[in-house]
Amino acid sequence: MNKRRGRLFLGVLTLGLAVLVALGIYQTRDRGRIRYENLDKIAAGMSMAEVERILGCPPGNYASGPLQQKLVAADGESVYISLDFSRSEFPAMRGGTIFVWLGDRGEIGVEFDEEGTVIGKEYHKGRRVPAAWWQYLEKKLGFDS
Repeated sequence: MNKRRGRLFLGVLTLGLAVLVALGIYQTRDRGRIRYENLDKIAAGMSMAEVERILGCPPGNYASGPLQQKLVAADGESVYISLDFSRSEFPAMRGGTIFVWLGDRGEIGVEFDEEGTVIGKEYHKGRRVPAAWWQYLEKKLGFDS
């Protein structure tokens, strides 16, 4: 009877760990249309059509839910702030326009001059706001920093 209980306990423990791993993979999976891996291919002088082809979609909000951006202070403390997205086009400081692609992995901003060619780009890493139970688990395991 003891061997049976031990096997049952081991089976339940294994199943529980498998469920936690599956939930972790599901929580961190990118479901968006934006191809972040192509960000380095964007170069000065490109047109909007070329940038859209590289990123896989036009500017816009492709996030599957609310997003957070991780900020790290000089003392090493980190905090997540909410990313608010209300439009995909902003005036630039240098006179052009910044177009924004927002997805589950963060925000890409590409600056175009008056002629419509790329003059700069930025990427702000982000993540979907995790469920409360996931945040609790991250904090308890020390992964929230």
